[in-house]
Amino acid sequence: MLTRGDIVLHVEATFSGVEIQRLRLVVGIMMLVTGYVVFPFGLAPAFTQATDLIVGTVPSTAAGAASGLAETGSELGGALGIAILGSIVTAVCRGHVFELLAEGATAEAIRTARETLGGAAAVASTLPASVGQALLGTARHAFVLAFYTSAGVGAAVALVAAVLAGVRLRNLRPDVESANLPTTSP
Repeated sequence: MLTRGDIVLHVEATFSGVEIQRLRLVVGIMMLVTGYVVFPFGLAPAFTQATDLIVGTVPSTAAGAASGLAETGSELGGALGIAILGSIVTAVCRGHVFELLAEGATAEAIRTARETLGGAAAVASTLPASVGQALLGTARHAFVLAFYTSAGVGAAVALVAAVLAGVRLRNLRPDVESANLPTTSP
């Protein structure tokens, strides 16, 4: 079952935006739903423009191949982004949680607590209250810090990509001769 904290983290992970990360309010399910409704309105125009630019810059005979290549690149980029940012989250989270020394916890319990936030919660529930709360607090802090770090890396990569695209594509114009546009006669 999702807690309000889980929903906040999910919204932060989904949007990776600086302003969303600064949100410190108690968030209900409506914020999550609103985010999922609004998010595509920002992506759709960007994907449409990118596909238009890609397909419009090649001869009409190669438009299908260009469109397929654009879609493949988009899917590959998404998959690699998720893998890389997920690896950053894991590395940062483990780097901060691994300093845990729980009194009364077995080596197996500590190993489980270091694997996932859910594992830390499960182990914390078996420990004395003060030790369990300390363990869970440290694990939660590491989890949030890991997402902040991942969001920062994602934002930096997106900014660099936007600048590079703007610089490299500023003089690129569609291939009007092969675009199969209707001609007008004077």
